[in-house]
Amino acid sequence: MPTPCSLPSPFLPQLTSIRHAVRLALAFGACTVLLNEPRCFSADDAAADPAALEFFESRIRPVLVEHCYECHSDAADQAGQQQAGLWLDTRDGLRLGGDSGPTIDLEDPSSSLLLSALRYDSLEMPPSGPLGDRVAADFEQWIEQGAIDPRISADSALNPSNLRLPNKKEIDLESGRNHWAYQPIPMPPTRPANTESHTSTSFPSTTVIDQFISARWPVPQIAPQPSASRIELIRRVTFDLTGLPPTTEAVLQFQRDSSPDAVERLVDSLLASPDFGEQFGRHWLDVARYAESVTLRGLVQHQAWRYRDYTVDSMNRDKPYDQFIREQIAGDLLPSSSLSQTWEQCVATTFLTLGNTNLEEQDKEQLRMDVVDEQLTVIGSAILGQTLGCARCHDHKFDPIPTKDYYALAGIFRNTQVLDDDNVSRWIETPLPLPADELAIYKNAEQQIADLKTNIKAAESDKDEAQRMAHAEQVKVWKADLKAMQDVLQNRPKFMASRERKTIEEGQILIRGNVHNQGAATPRGFLSVLGEPQTPTPMPSDQSGRVQLGEWASSPHNPLVARVWANRLWVWLCGQGLVRTPDNFGTTGQPPTHPELLDYLAGRLIQNQWSTKALVREIVLSDVYQRSSRRRADLDAMDPDNRYWGRALAKPMSAESMLDSIIVFSRDLDQQVGGKLLPDSLQADYGFRIETSRRAIYWPMLRNAIPELMRTFDGANPSMVTGQRNHSIVATQASFMMNHPWVVDRCRLAAQRFLRDNSASDHDRVDQLYWLVLGRAPVAAEMNLLLDYVEADRQIAGDNSSEQQEVRRWGRMMQSLLSTVDFRYCP
Repeated sequence: MPTPCSLPSPFLPQLTSIRHAVRLALAFGACTVLLNEPRCFSADDAAADPAALEFFESRIRPVLVEHCYECHSDAADQAGQQQAGLWLDTRDGLRLGGDSGPTIDLEDPSSSLLLSALRYDSLEMPPSGPLGDRVAADFEQWIEQGAIDPRISADSALNPSNLRLPNKKEIDLESGRNHWAYQPIPMPPTRPANTESHTSTSFPSTTVIDQFISARWPVPQIAPQPSASRIELIRRVTFDLTGLPPTTEAVLQFQRDSSPDAVERLVDSLLASPDFGEQFGRHWLDVARYAESVTLRGLVQHQAWRYRDYTVDSMNRDKPYDQFIREQIAGDLLPSSSLSQTWEQCVATTFLTLGNTNLEEQDKEQLRMDVVDEQLTVIGSAILGQTLGCARCHDHKFDPIPTKDYYALAGIFRNTQVLDDDNVSRWIETPLPLPADELAIYKNAEQQIADLKTNIKAAESDKDEAQRMAHAEQVKVWKADLKAMQDVLQNRPKFMASRERKTIEEGQILIRGNVHNQGAATPRGFLSVLGEPQTPTPMPSDQSGRVQLGEWASSPHNPLVARVWANRLWVWLCGQGLVRTPDNFGTTGQPPTHPELLDYLAGRLIQNQWSTKALVREIVLSDVYQRSSRRRADLDAMDPDNRYWGRALAKPMSAESMLDSIIVFSRDLDQQVGGKLLPDSLQADYGFRIETSRRAIYWPMLRNAIPELMRTFDGANPSMVTGQRNHSIVATQASFMMNHPWVVDRCRLAAQRFLRDNSASDHDRVDQLYWLVLGRAPVAAEMNLLLDYVEADRQIAGDNSSEQQEVRRWGRMMQSLLSTVDFRYCP
């Protein structure tokens, strides 16, 4: 046990803060300093939790920079303005605190001195005035989550020499281009060489993907897992491609089919199913942070559903991914050959409007920039795999993204309008273009509304009371007609629009992100690290530049886009990415486990005209995808994290697939594709509930009323880019399956229909129940356990046993199966 270091007594009066104690201890060569310091997160920790890093960069660092650095930073110290011995411009400085003690308390976050100051409880900081409840709530959430702060590496913790910011250096773009993610993608895609020298004779290498996997296999003497059984494989691929369970008939038929192309025919049929678009559309909606309301006041976005349907339709039609990206960035500005294409492209730009913005912000210039920042954040993470938001206040600390590049991109979106400003700003809803005959109906309604309003106003304002009384009945008729015409106009198709601002301007760097502190002018442009030519892409004087941005982002010469999309498909099919930080391909993200394979997949995507289905098919038909997920001691010892893909990962079923499956078991699934479920009268989402048999993707996604099953089983946060969902195992999940009224009712309905159409013995019923819910036959122990339960429960009921009790009995058995690992995880 180390002992506290001793300090000469003359220096004791100088110990006015923990910081001074650390400095003196190191100055006198003490070998050990004991501080009751909680664990500090490093930049690597933050990389392992990209959502936490994003939260710090978007919600915490900007506040510190704008409101705290003036008095508590290295720059303040050099200017002689440092206050209270407190440095807030480094992680260690913030952790150690100043003369008043540590600023944060990870054990009891709510008692942190920093929060007390922000809330003006005891200390009052910043002195210019309180920053508001939202800022304090953000800081409290940040501390509760561990105060992740990437501003210093773990090995320099508590080193006073690192408590100051290093001298500012210009970003070395040439050196930055050496990062693997910015390297060109080899075209045509290269195949692995000399795989035989790396591979044991038992290593299957039937596809190019498998050859890349085998080329990096570390121990030739150890073979990977063999293929999964037919029963396991059809369940895996059906859930992965459609989000729905296979039918018992499909499982048994596939099990009997010994033809060599059986798997290919199965995969092709699933890719052709409309369920494919709903499954992969849901994946993209996670990335696009799709929701149908905003947190503030629960305001409902009644036209957001059109973007959801656009996404599903795009996936089903296998819209080329580069076109999919261009449409979402600039669809309203792109040429079209038909009215239906115009609709698609306009609705696609709803992508830019989906952010969970503080619409009550009264500083409208600040609101405008916050919207731009949110748009750049989602484009950076979702499409480019880059944390662009980190460069809003300063040059990116880790990646070669200077602030001028951030504001070059921001200039494009500052010229794009997605809100109409008001006391509470609103998103823009614009009518969709219509054929001439339909348009005439709405034009006529508009004219009638204007005429009726004029007539009503004239009649009601007549100064002659007798005349007003004489026209009273006519006014009632006019008001009824007015309501009817307004209803007609209300039904005109609209969409959440992005539009060009009337005046197109070049932008300026905002010093430390402050909209009221403008710096140098910055022409619109893209990321310099990706090799922008000496002559930058000319930006139009009459448009924002979104068209040019869409072309640049979706270009085959942009190495990020294809790599990010190929990796996302691998995540959704295999459970983990070749890059295990799918939203962050920067230096704080993880490098690919198989870089050559990732380049091959990205190259194949481009080679196949950006076809998502073609790449999904190639991955699913590989041996590595079809392997058994069963654990094996030698593989676990060699590769505990399965980075060499010696086995498949048993993937937890998504919340949506669980919900859909339960509806399927009750034989009540409504497979209608698309459409709106929210009532037009709904103004706020608080407490909203819906009961429907539609697939989960069509259930309204309201930020203040997320369905309980989605919350319990790790549904995506609709306010964040979510390339890979969290997976938890907690007691509330089992409790939900055994007690929630919706699950109980659905299982009772399933049991009722199961028994109504089934006069078989209990033994056969148990067998059929297992095939229905788990896609397999029960083993002997499971069969005996359930038969014993049925018999015991009937004996308890005695002569009073009824059809209703039988339904309850089998419904409970179904609930028990829904609570098993076999149901929740795809093998």
